[in-house]
Amino acid sequence: MINQEDAQQSWVLIGHATNLLYEDDDYPAMVLLNEILGGSFNSRIFRTVRTEMGLSYSPSGTLQAGFNSPGLLYLLAPTASENTVLAADALVNELRKIRDEKVTKEELQFAKNIYFNSFVFNYDSKRKILSNVKLYDFFGYDRNFPNQLKAKIEKVTINDIQRVAQKYLHPDQLTYLFVGNEAEFTESVSKFGEVTHVDISIKESLEETVLDMEKGNNIFKSMMDDIKGKKLINSVVNTSINTFYTPQGEMSMDKLTSVAFPNQISDEVSSPMGKITLKINGDKGIQAMEGRGSMPLPAEAISSTLSELMNSYFGWLYHDNNLSVGFIRDDSANGTAYSVIQIETSGKIKEVWVDKTTNLPGFIIEKVDTGTETLKIKTSFSDYARYEGVYCPKTISSKLIDGTPVSSITFTSIKFNVKIDDSIFTF
Repeated sequence: MINQEDAQQSWVLIGHATNLLYEDDDYPAMVLLNEILGGSFNSRIFRTVRTEMGLSYSPSGTLQAGFNSPGLLYLLAPTASENTVLAADALVNELRKIRDEKVTKEELQFAKNIYFNSFVFNYDSKRKILSNVKLYDFFGYDRNFPNQLKAKIEKVTINDIQRVAQKYLHPDQLTYLFVGNEAEFTESVSKFGEVTHVDISIKESLEETVLDMEKGNNIFKSMMDDIKGKKLINSVVNTSINTFYTPQGEMSMDKLTSVAFPNQISDEVSSPMGKITLKINGDKGIQAMEGRGSMPLPAEAISSTLSELMNSYFGWLYHDNNLSVGFIRDDSANGTAYSVIQIETSGKIKEVWVDKTTNLPGFIIEKVDTGTETLKIKTSFSDYARYEGVYCPKTISSKLIDGTPVSSITFTSIKFNVKIDDSIFTF
């Protein structure tokens, strides 16, 4: 129990180890079991805990495997303080039901459709591609593992689902974590067992990175003045060809992006499986595939996407961007002199190398956490041109520091301060 007296709601997290590896024969059935139990907006937990009982806006359940160590089962429900124990009971009841009762043919087919329709998202970002390749290499898995798994999932049956549920789900072996204002709980969490209170207070670090903030801001302001002059940027619409370098080869997709700063995004991607759409409007968002319905984006995904937007090349152009900029050092690379500055927003940090001759960004270096290691990515800007008076690179390419290609974006059009119809951000 983590007691937070100022909490506006409580968080219920329940789970145990699954003792399942990705390479195990039971893993394909576990993937579908995860979807049916709590992995999507049509899952049992979502329908029961949110739609029928009204206890939580975003309840979920996740069944994880591991590469060489056991994965986890965890069930999650943010809820009103007075409903904390009720929400925990509801989650556990769904766990028991999926062990005792077979899933329906419709549930199984829906779970397979969700998996197949989202397969392309294994390769839709630098982070995912890097995570896949590096993780599979590190743990000795075949780089073609996603396609091998896909073939096995096609063969999973209803009986496979129940067998795996009874083998790996153990309602009597759960660990419960509650975070919230314990005084507002209407029932004690001790009904679930002995309660251990955890202190999560963190002492402030005495060491801080020293940056020259004044010099950093001056360099950034000078760079932005050369890029856009006095032009105030409130929106941007661009079309591009996005290429991702996957273990199966290059995959290119056409993309239309519309942004109304600071918090409205519409991405439309033309993929071999149909149009894929991502929309964010304030603190709400969805991800959808043509003809397959849509799913709400988790709050953390929305926050991360908006943060990444504001610390991107186009985000820098927004005149009201709240960025923290500091000067690190003068440096050189491949015979070119650079001013190296650090730009941070919402915890996203990028090291930007500003060409001293052109006063334009040459490249960015940032760290990406794949879950098992932290990798450095170098993102280079090239072929600068004026678009409606604003300097922008025609090509943005990303590679690992060792030169391994990750992705490339080639812009076919860029327009600024377009009057965007709000309807494209609605869903």
